[in-house]
Amino acid sequence: ENLVNDECAGVYEVSITILYYKDMAIRVGNRKSEVGLGAFEGDGVYDEPADLVVPVSRDGDEIQWFRIEDGSNVGSKSIVIPMNARKVVLELFVSSHGDDEFWYSNPPNSYTLANNLSTGGNGAFREVFV
Repeated sequence: ENLVNDECAGVYEVSITILYYKDMAIRVGNRKSEVGLGAFEGDGVYDEPADLVVPVSRDGDEIQWFRIEDGSNVGSKSIVIPMNARKVVLELFVSSHGDDEFWYSNPPNSYTLANNLSTGGNGAFREVFV
């Protein structure tokens, strides 16, 4: 069982410094993918590190980038991609916490209401779209 109280739970405050460098020992192969989609055809996109990293997160000093409370919440952020961008890569990480930590076992809301349950509902379906 997860305990969330002042004694057992807290927030980490961290600062991160990232050093980007070109290391010839680590390279992504320039071969076609196994399914023939040609995802890594040799155009040299992995030869140079990124000139710019644009964060896609909420503004301010909030802990979570986007916190979803229920099915009506939608997190969004408008960003500006430079006109001279040659390639854009989006890395997406979704992590469930709190009442949604075990989302795959959440019953539908109709079930929790019919059985007078106070545990998490919203069903087991989760969707993230970009």
